Amino acid sequence: MNTPIPTEEFERARQWRFRRGLTMRELSEQIGYSEPAISWFERGLVPPLEAGRKPKPVNPKAWLRYRLLCELVERRLRSPNTKPFEW
Repeated sequence: MNTPIPTEEFERARQWRFRRGLTMRELSEQIGYSEPAISWFERGLVPPLEAGRKPKPVNPKAWLRYRLLCELVERRLRSPNTKPFEW
């Protein structure tokens, strides 16, 4: 599960949010992540814990959790009998 996440995956996540007409605030309210966290996720990074340090790549497990939460949002927006989730 420690396979690096392809860079284009993050852009697809951002484009998915745009296609659904969701602002970061709206998505935040539905999945429980903060707006800044969503912004970092869409760049494939997590903020540094200390000032002056570089951001780190998103952990694959955290990314999977984010993706699953977005899939739940997608299912709420569409009927349950739709095709499998894709960004």
